[in-house]
Amino acid sequence: DEIRAVLSCQPNSSAQQETIKLCSDSVFSALDYMSTWLQEKKKALGETRSAAFRTGLSPGDFDEAKDMAQIETVEQFLASIPADNVADQAVLCGSYARALFNWEHYIRQQRPLIPSMRPPQRGSQDEELYDRLQNIYAQIDEPDGLEGLSAHLPFLDEEQLAMQHVKAGRWSAAQAWYEAKLSEDP
Repeated sequence: DEIRAVLSCQPNSSAQQETIKLCSDSVFSALDYMSTWLQEKKKALGETRSAAFRTGLSPGDFDEAKDMAQIETVEQFLASIPADNVADQAVLCGSYARALFNWEHYIRQQRPLIPSMRPPQRGSQDEELYDRLQNIYAQIDEPDGLEGLSAHLPFLDEEQLAMQHVKAGRWSAAQAWYEAKLSEDP
């Protein structure tokens, strides 16, 4: 509950923002540690299983049930942390790679198992999800990610396309958009 509270906290002042950033960084470190521990524990369990198979030991001889229970507990805990909260807090803290990882995980949770072949429509929930994804890609200066995203999404507005041109280094296309906006509203 405390971890979820830290990840859902929004700052009201700059001093509070710094405190929330420090708390979020601590939570991120703990979550990273748990993920690394989980990977290593699964790896060690696999190696122990294969060694037991080669030597003819039974699973009870090496506490497989205890290891599986520990793995399951940590997996359940990590699954209980909402990916969208982690992504939101990561953006707030400037940890855009973490935000991207968690936001993509959140999108996979929100989509149906077999997505339709039609592109998302303007005003749909998918548009909001992918718009946020595009903003994260823009923050990490990933023009290939922006290009790939826009190739499949028909609802990008002119400003988003101009941002894409800037990130991809297509300066003349971006300059044309900025000049058009400047002529509309000097």
